[in-house]
Amino acid sequence: GFASGASLGRALPVSSPRFEPLDADKSGNWGNNQRGLGHNNYLAKILNARVYEAADETPLQRAPALSAKTRNHVHLKREDLQPVRSFKIRGAYNKVAQLSHEQRSCGIVACSAGNHAQGVAFSAIKLGIDAVIVMP
Repeated sequence: GFASGASLGRALPVSSPRFEPLDADKSGNWGNNQRGLGHNNYLAKILNARVYEAADETPLQRAPALSAKTRNHVHLKREDLQPVRSFKIRGAYNKVAQLSHEQRSCGIVACSAGNHAQGVAFSAIKLGIDAVIVMP
């Protein structure tokens, strides 16, 4: 079997050292699904992720002008309604929330001149972790 090598833009053999199937994928109960998608409550894992301690579940909003122009149904995901006005809070909080107590006690450093910095700073405040944001 093959797994998608997104960073390489080509398929990688499943035996590649860069590809490690999720534990749930090793059970074989769902056929040859090697990416961990579509089974074992994948959607439940997303919906129950700790990221929702900080991020809001934002709505889709119909975009009438874009819909008319493209003659299709276009909706925009309103991530600008997040506390930091960006989807970057999701990745930043997810990573920071997974740090061990020992790692948290060391503090965190992020280098960003934009939305990622806001997400990291917001996450650090919410979780009570010291943070330094370096703006290039």
